[in-house]
Amino acid sequence: ELNSGKVKSWYNQKIVDILEREKIPATIFMSGMWAELYPDISLQLASNPLFEIANHSYSHPRFTEQCFVLPAVPQWGKNGEFERSQSAIKKATGITPQYFRFPGGCQTDADIKLANKYGLTVVGWDAASTDSFNDNLPAIINSIKTKTQNGSILLFHFHGNKNAPHTAVALETTIPYLRSKGFNFVKLSELLKD
Repeated sequence: ELNSGKVKSWYNQKIVDILEREKIPATIFMSGMWAELYPDISLQLASNPLFEIANHSYSHPRFTEQCFVLPAVPQWGKNGEFERSQSAIKKATGITPQYFRFPGGCQTDADIKLANKYGLTVVGWDAASTDSFNDNLPAIINSIKTKTQNGSILLFHFHGNKNAPHTAVALETTIPYLRSKGFNFVKLSELLKD
């Protein structure tokens, strides 16, 4: 869709602007393909002390049939998803990711062991914003307000356009709300250290 011009960009700069303005630390799970497509932005994000970079596979496929809406694992397989993504992200950012999030959160025990083989700790989430393919801004905001608790890992999408059209606006509402409830924001590595 990017090559055809149907989609202008898979990157939403406004999200980064909000996080920087509000001084919100974040862990950015990027795919290897995204790092290859946006190497300059990947390097900028990795160089920003507010952010840490994690791995979200190479091509964002489904690792199990549960995630039927995602494309199947490509011919080069699950090992390739880890090898290629680690390599692409390191090439773009200079960082070898330590954390991995499965696309759609779908994985088997064998998939987790495979991720561990590549030096990756698998991390999910407990407070999904539901911002993906969602035009209902109040529902996105309500999802975060009602699901977030102490120690929560919040899930938002970074790419904007039709895939996450209201993420930036939702952040502008949920950040002050969560602060008013006494929540602090930290990178994943800081959360898992405690």
